[in-house]
Amino acid sequence: MGFTVNTKKTVKSSVLVIAEPGVVGDNLTQALKFAPNLEVVGPFETGPTGVSAFGKYHADTIILDIGALHENPLVTLNRLLQIDPHAKIIMASTLTFSNVRKSMTGFERGAADFIQMPGGHTRKTDKGAFRADLLRLIGAMADARRNDTPRQIAGKPTAKTAEPRKSIT
Repeated sequence: MGFTVNTKKTVKSSVLVIAEPGVVGDNLTQALKFAPNLEVVGPFETGPTGVSAFGKYHADTIILDIGALHENPLVTLNRLLQIDPHAKIIMASTLTFSNVRKSMTGFERGAADFIQMPGGHTRKTDKGAFRADLLRLIGAMADARRNDTPRQIAGKPTAKTAEPRKSIT
């Protein structure tokens, strides 16, 4: 009886995190801390710094704290999609009426998915299950992004995967 060898190369995915410190930011940071085959960019605490980073790093997936208190996360969502209309954005938040409304608007504007943070006041309390769901979702979004149209960053087509920047000497 023979054996098979996996000849698929493992592709490292990149995820950019825009989340304020607190329930969302802390849970995301903890869940992504030791994720294999995942390059985490951030977390960025404000929308403008996250948007600026996305323009530079071309992450496969973005996680956006849709319940941010100090700014309007829907403005951040719009700005991310202006940079790359095919960006795979996962909205993350606790389950409140306000956040559900923002999430529904986010879907209408082009966000790809939503993940609920674990919390004591909801049924979803298992952080291990949350981490597994989050990593599975990031992987699916990264695969979808790599198979999507070539990236259009700042109006210029780029390769499907980010290439190292050339240094000016």
